[in-house]
Amino acid sequence: MPKSGIGAAVVSLAAVVGTLALAEVLLRVQQQAGPFVRLSGFPQNEQLSNRFHHRRGATDSAVQTTWHPASAPDGARVVTILFLGDSWLESGGIVSGFIDAIAPGLPEDVQLKLVNGGTTSFSPSLIMLQGELLISEHAPDLVVVNIDETDVMDEFVRYRPTAVFDVDGQLLTVPPDGYHAAYSAGLVALEEQPLYILRLAEKVYFQRVLMPRLRRALQARGLAADPAYELLLGPQLSDDPQREFGEELSYFGDRLQEMIARLGRATCDGCVLITHHPHLPQLEAVGGAYNNVVGDTLAAVADRKGVGYFDAADAIDAMYGEDYPQFFKWPQDKFSHLTAAGYRRYGAAIAAHFDGQIRTAWSAAD
Repeated sequence: MPKSGIGAAVVSLAAVVGTLALAEVLLRVQQQAGPFVRLSGFPQNEQLSNRFHHRRGATDSAVQTTWHPASAPDGARVVTILFLGDSWLESGGIVSGFIDAIAPGLPEDVQLKLVNGGTTSFSPSLIMLQGELLISEHAPDLVVVNIDETDVMDEFVRYRPTAVFDVDGQLLTVPPDGYHAAYSAGLVALEEQPLYILRLAEKVYFQRVLMPRLRRALQARGLAADPAYELLLGPQLSDDPQREFGEELSYFGDRLQEMIARLGRATCDGCVLITHHPHLPQLEAVGGAYNNVVGDTLAAVADRKGVGYFDAADAIDAMYGEDYPQFFKWPQDKFSHLTAAGYRRYGAAIAAHFDGQIRTAWSAAD
């Protein structure tokens, strides 16, 4: 090769090396400054719970705790209210709205301790197991449990395959499934790659190619991993849910009744309150595309078990007015999560519905 050609190759190689080195530096800087693309310290690297399926972190009982008022006079009576549910509660808006509603009538010598245990995708099985732990730690006077439309299929598709029961049929644990365990372990393994530029390439391949393949393979074998929307809302979209989803609804009903019974035994009769909010496609604004099989099931079980029940479907106009669709994130969010304002209004409506139980709790507080 002529000297000029060798020189050009060396220059080109130096440019490539320099570009890669610059990219490596920039990736490390953005990790410290943002990160904008996370390449270290993945939240998923935290240990998966052996009891609560996909929950991560150093403790299974991590919660958000709010005190109202923030500081109380000496000798104040503390009333503790525990909130349990999925991502609807995890956002914190429901608890904020709950405080908005009851704060004006709160006795001066009462301080509220509101413990929010809401965790994404939790349904009755996991709510029950987590609730028993949180009850032992916080001794709540009331327990408010929000049940979502997705909980029927979450129970049957996500959690039933790994659920562990004792000889009497009582749920013991819900360990993580293979998909979540593999995803967590895979991200841990990424940090073994010392070069950030290669770590980025490995992360893209892992998340965009390898894990989707694993998900499809598990779903093909009936082991759903992160089930699709159409599967999670299958009972609501069915013309005959009892026929098409009878086994799933029966399993959900069993877990719901066990949850109510065990949380009730851990607290007191009348201390467990159940709430439910419809998704927007169940309402007239979008033609009532969903049936009300979940709300009907909850109402029947709550009546059978003698617990307080509030279905927001009966109070939509009172909560939001005629323009209620604006309080939903649908259709961008197919799972109909509420806006921040929507959650606060829902929380206030819960407090208003259970006003008698709340007043009883603070009257009985030491």
